Parts: sequence; C-alpha cells; structure tokens
Amino acid sequence: MRIKLTIILIISFVLTLGSTISSAQFVSPGKLTNSHKELSSITKCVACHTLGKGIPDTACKSCHKKLMAQLKENKGFHVKVSGKCINCHTEHKGEDFNIMPIDNNKFNHALTGFALEDKHKILCRNCHKKEKTFIGLTNECLSCHTDVHQKTLPECLKCHNFKGWKSLQFNHDGFSKFKLTGKHTEVKCESCHPEQILERKIIKADKVNKMLKFKPLKYDSCDSCHKSIHKENMKENACSSCHTTQGWKEQTFDHGNPGLSDFKLEGSHAKA
Repeated sequence: MRIKLTIILIISFVLTLGSTISSAQFVSPGKLTNSHKELSSITKCVACHTLGKGIPDTACKSCHKKLMAQLKENKGFHVKVSGKCINCHTEHKGEDFNIMPIDNNKFNHALTGFALEDKHKILCRNCHKKEKTFIGLTNECLSCHTDVHQKTLPECLKCHNFKGWKSLQFNHDGFSKFKLTGKHTEVKCESCHPEQILERKIIKADKVNKMLKFKPLKYDSCDSCHKSIHKENMKENACSSCHTTQGWKEQTFDHGNPGLSDFKLEGSHAKA
C-alpha cells in the first residue's frame, strides 16, 4: 500500500512540472525506443501502463492493428506464440534498442505458416524491405514475382516449384482441356505454343524477355493447327472421323457414314 501511495505522489509531483519528455524521464526506468518515442510524455504513460497491473496485452493490441488482423485470420508467426507481449518485446532500454529480438540466422520461418525451401532460402531483407516490421507480406507468388504470363494462367505452383522457374512440372493431361495422345506426345511445346515477346515494363523475372503463349489458343478443330491437304471441301469434323493422333496414315474412313459422305458404297462399288 505504501509503495502504491509513493508512486502516486511521485507522479503527482512530476505532473506539476509539466508534461514534457524531461519530466517523464524523472520516473522512467529508461528511454523508450524510437518506435515508441511519441509516448515519451508523462501524460501518455497510461497508454501502455495500468497502475498496479503492469502492461496488459490490450494496450499493445490497441495500436498494432495489422498484427491483430493477422491473428483474426489465424495467420502469421504470432498465432503460435503464447504469453504476454511484454515477455518478448521489452521497453525502456534506450532509443536504439532492438525491440524485436529475432535472430535472422536461426529463425524458423516455418512457424509463420510459410516454410522457406530451395530458392526461397534467402536473406530476410530481400523480402521484408520495410524497416522494423516483418508483417504485411503474403505467401502468394505474384506478391513478389512478376507475372510473365500476364494473367492468362491461374496458379503458379501447378507448373513451377521453389527449385527455380525453369524447373517445370506441367501435366498437360491434368491441367489442360486438351489431352495429348499418340503423335501429339512427341511434339515440342513451342510447336503449338508460339513464343511471344514480353512488354518491356514486365521484363523482371530472371531476365526473361519472351515467353511461350499458353492462353488463349484455338484447339477446337484439327485445322486450328494442321493445314488440310484435301482440295475438295470436307464435311465438318471430318478429320477426326478418318484420322487419329496415332498418325495421318491411320485411316478409319467409313463411306457409309452419312456424316462423312453422301455416297454410300454398295454392290460392286463396295469392292472397288
């Protein structure tokens, strides 16, 4: 009881000196960090301190709204942290004191929900470029990498992985509506997907200045890619009715099919 009374008397005495930074230091155990220096006035002590209760977490949460938004979405490193904020982020140890005691060389990034693998094992400052904060980034590829496909493809990790952009794992049958069969499996990608020059403003990704065009492409009919060698007019979709992807010589033409021919072979004509 005497201690509380003494603290109250000291604060009352200091308040009579004015709400200046110098008067605040009269009762302060040390200077605040530069991050919190705007709270150095004696009248602002109660913004963090509650008399007789120390510093409650609610005081920290009332200011650090970006962090609270992450916690609400169950994202980020602090989701897995227990204990009071002040246990890790101490104050009154000087203006240049590092209030975020993180060892960049030993920090386990997997605790944030995003493990650093292969090419992502880089210096923290390469991604976290804002001073004195590590929040604000997402794990979406395009938040860091340039979209060289110019919004034509949906998901980066369907084709690429963390080993490098050139380490492709594209499954044409699984990811595309056009399944490759027969001779189509032997064709090089660029035979169907022409190269396109990228706009100068997006040439950032590993010095890439051209890219294969994946969408939009026409593939509804054979003549989208193949030139017809038949001089006469063929009925619609006649190609697939006679030929297969095993090769053009694999003919399965049925003269009696009215969808292919108007002349049915009968009698001697059938033997011709």
